Amino acid sequence: MNPKSIYLVSRLFMSFAFNLMFTAAIIYRIDVVKLEIYQLILLGTALEIAVLAFEVPTGVVADLYSRKWSVIIGLLIIASGFFLELSTTVFLVIFLAQIVWGLGETFISGAFDAWLSDETNHSVKETLLTGKQYSLLGSVGGILLSGLIGSINPVYAMATAGIIMGLLAGFLILFMPEQRNFEKVHQTWKDYFSQLGQGFTHIKKHHVLRILFIIMLFLGLYSEGIDRTYQVHVLDNLGLRSLALSPVWIIAGLKLFMVTSGALLIAINKRVFTEAHHVNAWLTLLFFLMAFGIFSFGFFNAPLMALLGFVPFHAARASSEPILINVMVENTPASMKATVLFELWPTRCDWPTRIRGTHGFHWGLFSLPVLYYVTAFILLVPVITAYFLPKTIELDDLVL
Repeated sequence: MNPKSIYLVSRLFMSFAFNLMFTAAIIYRIDVVKLEIYQLILLGTALEIAVLAFEVPTGVVADLYSRKWSVIIGLLIIASGFFLELSTTVFLVIFLAQIVWGLGETFISGAFDAWLSDETNHSVKETLLTGKQYSLLGSVGGILLSGLIGSINPVYAMATAGIIMGLLAGFLILFMPEQRNFEKVHQTWKDYFSQLGQGFTHIKKHHVLRILFIIMLFLGLYSEGIDRTYQVHVLDNLGLRSLALSPVWIIAGLKLFMVTSGALLIAINKRVFTEAHHVNAWLTLLFFLMAFGIFSFGFFNAPLMALLGFVPFHAARASSEPILINVMVENTPASMKATVLFELWPTRCDWPTRIRGTHGFHWGLFSLPVLYYVTAFILLVPVITAYFLPKTIELDDLVL
């Protein structure tokens, strides 16, 4: 198989497994373990602390040693984290499971996109956007299977997701090529800090990446409260739990609407975002949709009006990710792509809020509508900042 096909197939099954896991895990945490809102957010804080601690080191290892094996190791660690969570209803163990699979995620994010860029030796804009569409397709399959299995027992769905992650790792061991010649480097602290410093220096000197750093910082600041609470808001505050449906099917149905809208917007991306023309206007529009959508989600009590805000929020969020990755990859030299992606991605840039262990607890003290209003306000910074990106970014003429 060629690198592009391997990348797309992997994105399909990663997304399938993640959505199979998380759709069922939502119900497992809320209805089986009966976690409080602050505990749900603390799980996210555990995940992000792991990302903060391990993301840059694993990115440097991927650049210095092997991006292929970085991805494979990440998949196996994530699978072990899935199995750890489903093995218990004890909050502290579930908390630890988030740290485990957060570590696994750091081995994959950045390294996989950097591997694709090296193996194809040309612009990866089209493949990244197509990969996002494959991910959305996998999401649909994972959500539907989670509804089928999770309505019987969510633990079965979570276990199936872990098995799929393990099988995907085996597939990549057999078929994932790596033609880049890595130097045989003895891993030392000097090597690590040298690569880390080169990544930050490149960001500091590069006009586009400096602007992206600000955008990523504020995208990271808002995300945790939303990702961990919207399910509770939908089921309890908007009253959808009263419907004659299993909660897992309610969440699955919502996620299907989110995935479908995201796929439509990404299809529009592929037409509008040509050779990086109009990137500033397009990202400004997407970030505005996110801010307006999440404000509406918190403001309206009527389920239909609230969801008509939340679904576009998610679609715009999903649509902006491949554009941001593409601009970062194409403006970074091959020797430090994974490092720069790790240093810039939203969950890494919001270290001031992650470093405080009580971050999740503070979010939990807000009422959910207030949390969503604050989120909308935070998103106004990316709305404004994106406009100052160059109107046209020549992706193939890198400023190194």
